[in-house]
Amino acid sequence: TRLSWDWGDGTFVESGFAATHRYATNGSYTVTVTAFSSTGKIQSSSTTVNITNAEDPLCGSKLIKPEYLTCGNVSVTGCVGTGSCTECSADRFSWDWGDGYVADSWWPASHHYQANGTYTLTVTVYCSTGETQSSSTTVTITNAEDSLCKTGMSMYFDVANNWLILAYTEPNHGNGKFAIYLKVMDTNGNLIPPANIKGLDTNPYLIADDAVNSNVSLAFASNTGMVTVTFTDGAGLALVRISDILQPTYGLSGAVRTSGSVAIPGVTMNLSGQSTGSTTTDGSGNYSFANLINGSYTVTPSKLTCTFSPLNIPVDINGNEITGQDFTGICGYSISGKVTSYKGPATAGVTITLSGAKSATTTTDASGNYRFIGLSSGTYTIKPTKTGFAFSPYSATKTINSANATQNFTSYP
Repeated sequence: TRLSWDWGDGTFVESGFAATHRYATNGSYTVTVTAFSSTGKIQSSSTTVNITNAEDPLCGSKLIKPEYLTCGNVSVTGCVGTGSCTECSADRFSWDWGDGYVADSWWPASHHYQANGTYTLTVTVYCSTGETQSSSTTVTITNAEDSLCKTGMSMYFDVANNWLILAYTEPNHGNGKFAIYLKVMDTNGNLIPPANIKGLDTNPYLIADDAVNSNVSLAFASNTGMVTVTFTDGAGLALVRISDILQPTYGLSGAVRTSGSVAIPGVTMNLSGQSTGSTTTDGSGNYSFANLINGSYTVTPSKLTCTFSPLNIPVDINGNEITGQDFTGICGYSISGKVTSYKGPATAGVTITLSGAKSATTTTDASGNYRFIGLSSGTYTIKPTKTGFAFSPYSATKTINSANATQNFTSYP
C-alpha cells in the first residue's frame, strides 16, 4: 500500500501515514490522502486545515528592546522564541548595528557605539533549511560622548633611552571610574620588553583603576631628572614616579688597540647575556653599548685575520656604568704548523725561526704546534732547529698574499 498526499496548495508527495508539510501563506486548504493497494483498489479521504501562522517571523529573529549601558554600549540579551512564530533550527545570526559594523554572533549580543545618534539595528537569522528572516529595531544612543567616557593621554620622550612614554586612561565600566595605564615604546612604536621594566611583567602597566576623571599628565622635573604621572583618584591627587617603574639602564664601553696602543677599527663587538647586541669599533678603536639593564654580560671581539687578548670579557652591571673593558689585538696573516717525529709523536721544544718580510722566533708547545701571527703580505722562510734532531724539510718558504699559511715538519733523532 502506498499513500499520496495532496496538500491543497499545489504540492503532491508520496509519504507514509505520518506526514508533515509547511504552508508558505495563511489560508484554508483541503488536504486529500489517497491509498493505493497492491490489488489496485483506490480510496481517498479529505479534510480541511486552516493556517494562520505561516507568515509569522522565524523564531529567534524578533528583537526585544535593547538594554542601554554606559558610554554607548548596548546589549540585546534575548529574542522572541515562543508564541506566534515559526520554528527554525538556526545556523547563525548576523547583526548589522547600523553604524557600519556587521558581525555574526549568537544571543546575547552587545556592541559599542562611538558617537551619539539614532541607529537601525537589524538581526538576520539563517536557518538550516536555507530560509532567512530579518528583524529591525531603532537604537538611540545619547551617552557615548559623556565626559565619563572620554579618554585622556599624555606623553613624554625619554632622550636618554630613545623611549616614548605614554600615560593614558580608559573607562572602567565596572565602577564608572577610569583605569590609568603606562605604556613604553621605542621610536618605531614597538613595546619595550617587560624585562626592561623594573619589577613588572606587563607593558602596558596598570597604575590605577579608580581615577575619578580622564585627566592624566606626564611631567619632567629637570632638577631631579624624574618623570611623574599625575591623575586624580578617589582620595585626591596621586603621583607615580616613572623612575620607580622603569628599570634604569646603563652603558658599557671599552677599546680595542694593539700592544703599541694603535687603534684597531672595524672590530665586531658581540654582546651576550642579559641582552644581546653587536657594535663596531670606531676609528679610535672605541666601542660602547647603551640601555643595558642590571645583569651579567659577555663581550667578545672578532675580526678576520685578527686575534685578541683576552678572548672575551665577562661583565656584571649592578647599578653603575661600566668602562675600560679593553682588548689587545694583533691583526694580519699567520703561519702555523706542527712538528712530529717520524715515529708519530709530537716534538716539543723545537725552535722555529721566521725570516723574510718579518723576523721572529717561537718554540713548539707540548703538542708540537707553533704559530706566527700579525704577518703582512710577503715571502717568509721557516726553519726548525733542535739539538740532536734533523728535520724534513730542512726549511720551507711561504708567500702570503690573501690567506694564512700552514707548514708542518717531521723530526728525526
